[in-house]
Amino acid sequence: MTQIVHIINPVKVSETSDLFFAQPITFESLRKAKDFSTKKEQIKLVTTQFEEDLEIIPIDFQKLSNLSRSVLDVNSSLKGKKLPLIADILAKTKEVNRCDFVLYTNMDIAVMPQFYDVLFEYINQGHDAVIINRRCIKTTYKTVDKLPLMYSDLGKSHPGFDCFLFKRELLEKLILDEICIGIPFLEVSLI
Repeated sequence: MTQIVHIINPVKVSETSDLFFAQPITFESLRKAKDFSTKKEQIKLVTTQFEEDLEIIPIDFQKLSNLSRSVLDVNSSLKGKKLPLIADILAKTKEVNRCDFVLYTNMDIAVMPQFYDVLFEYINQGHDAVIINRRCIKTTYKTVDKLPLMYSDLGKSHPGFDCFLFKRELLEKLILDEICIGIPFLEVSLI
């Protein structure tokens, strides 16, 4: 049975951040999609985070070890946010006993209920990697109870990429260097 490990990188933010509203919605949409899936036992929801972000991780997500460095550690000329490196996030999937496919999504991505079943269908068709493009929906959805409305909002096409599924063995072939998340065009390194 093929195992998907879905890794996310939650971050504790203030109420002024868009992620303050987006992350609880993301957590709940992932839970709902896993519960909806016909292969829920083949899906692991995991997180990696900085130590200071641990308190916001829901109990039903497996916490992998904390991240130990950020973009500020690899480039001393940078000032500002403590942004994690995508290579460090993805490498944490090695801590999971069974991982055939790695799935990474940004923390502002809510998924549809059939999300995982569609991914398993792509895997069954022989794909070793898939990029799922997001849709931009109204920014007025701020709470988990609005998920049904979000599911019904067709939204508009978005040019970026925020969701990547690939065979675990491909991780060693990616050239990610010191690329951090939280900046535009990170996704180009994964395509």
